[in-house]
Amino acid sequence: MSPAVRNLNLFGNINQVSNIFKDFYQSDAYTPLFSDSTRWERLLEIKYENYENLVRMKPMLDYVMPGKVIDAGKGVVEGNVVRYRFSGERLIPHPYNVTITSRVTNVWAFVVTALVILLAIGCLFYRRIRIRIF
Repeated sequence: MSPAVRNLNLFGNINQVSNIFKDFYQSDAYTPLFSDSTRWERLLEIKYENYENLVRMKPMLDYVMPGKVIDAGKGVVEGNVVRYRFSGERLIPHPYNVTITSRVTNVWAFVVTALVILLAIGCLFYRRIRIRIF
């Protein structure tokens, strides 16, 4: 970072910012933008207002999961509800991913497995009975 940018005070010296733009772009096109300080400050407010709102945001997210929660990451588990509290500044660099793992007992899988086992046992008995008859 150059010393001119490192020592830059955006709100204090608008002429300094204007000179940096003029030197970098080799043009006076941005000079009208910096001529009125109230306009410059308003442009900065508009630009950074959304970031400011995002940083102030402190949402609490509740996820209702089916079954028993096995892993909630950094969330707090209360029954089958996982609560996440985070700040909006975590959303600025990249999306915030939440990973939750839960396990549900599939009753239908047990029923189908039991039917297959009973069918196999029934086939063995039917085969033995059929062999004795003939």
